[in-house]
Amino acid sequence: MQKWFCLLICAGIVAGCGESGDSEENDVADVTAANQAWSDSADKFNKSKDPTEILSFFENKDLVELYIPGAGMMKSVDEIRQFVIAAVDDFAGYTWTTDHVWVNGDYASMRGTNYHGGVAAGPYMTTWHRQTDGSWKVVSCVNAQ
Repeated sequence: MQKWFCLLICAGIVAGCGESGDSEENDVADVTAANQAWSDSADKFNKSKDPTEILSFFENKDLVELYIPGAGMMKSVDEIRQFVIAAVDDFAGYTWTTDHVWVNGDYASMRGTNYHGGVAAGPYMTTWHRQTDGSWKVVSCVNAQ
């Protein structure tokens, strides 16, 4: 009887591990898609000059952060909005690629490279937080360009 019980426990653990991998792959795909949509919104912002969409990717909380060399640390969506509006011309030709994504529960981190006019401008690290509706929002982005 104990052997069967142990076998059932082990089978449950193995099955649970398989689900976790699938879930992590889905999470990586979801946050990567959110990151691509955010990158696309930077291009749209350059054309429309309307910051609404690009700002919608930031979690609307007091703890959101964006660091840009020369501009310093912005610690609220309002500070980020002011920066984005003032720097609208800098978004021309601004893109980024992702080298690696890590997911841990409701948080994900991304590392990659920023490009300006097709030229590598420096690395970045972004932290995303899964919202209650399943979407992903940026809580911290550090650029070293």
